[in-house]
Amino acid sequence: MLFVLFSGEEGGLLGSSYFVYNSPIPLPQLVGDLNVDMVGRVDDAHRKKPDYCYLLTNKEGQKLRQIAEQANAQSVKLAINEGGYDTVSDPEQFFYRSDHYNFAKKGVPALFFTNGSHIDYHKITDTADRINYEALAKRATLVFQTAWVLANQDER
Repeated sequence: MLFVLFSGEEGGLLGSSYFVYNSPIPLPQLVGDLNVDMVGRVDDAHRKKPDYCYLLTNKEGQKLRQIAEQANAQSVKLAINEGGYDTVSDPEQFFYRSDHYNFAKKGVPALFFTNGSHIDYHKITDTADRINYEALAKRATLVFQTAWVLANQDER
């Protein structure tokens, strides 16, 4: 399992682009990319029910999404999106705006965990005191459980 932190996302996914083109591991050997970005807030649609997570992927990442849904059902039981933020109909095009996208473009299955947009998105008011730490902990547990299942499969 490889943990990688990127910089330069807002500048054009620069860090993940560099990694993909200079990976120390051949890309075909990567089982998948689990991208975690913006998981500590609650969007307007979930103000009264903050136990949710958006899982964004494309066709190649559907197996990762199934693994995440299985892990979710066995652990934190968050509400998972069935549409809204996706690669086709999302007017904000969130799938194309985070670091997993560089992996997806190269055929690496990618799954993006996010809370969606919020009122402070990319503003100076997006500060730690506005994080919903209970929601963050549940989403982090979902990411961990997904990685655990993925890493412990009999097949790649």
